[in-house]
Amino acid sequence: MAQATNIIAFPKAPANRFNVRQELDPRAQKVVAEINELIRHLASVAESIDSRMKLLSEEQRMGA
Repeated sequence: MAQATNIIAFPKAPANRFNVRQELDPRAQKVVAEINELIRHLASVAESIDSRMKLLSEEQRMGA
């Protein structure tokens, strides 16, 4: 099962490698939310393709 990953980008302050939580510009928050939505969609598509490939493989074995 594919797992969606949240992306954090565009920090207002200089990056602090020890502080993961940083405030984001509102526009950046919207972009990050859209990217996360796309990642979830792509993960769903990948799962669908995977299940269809498994079915096709099973059908080919049954027919062979």
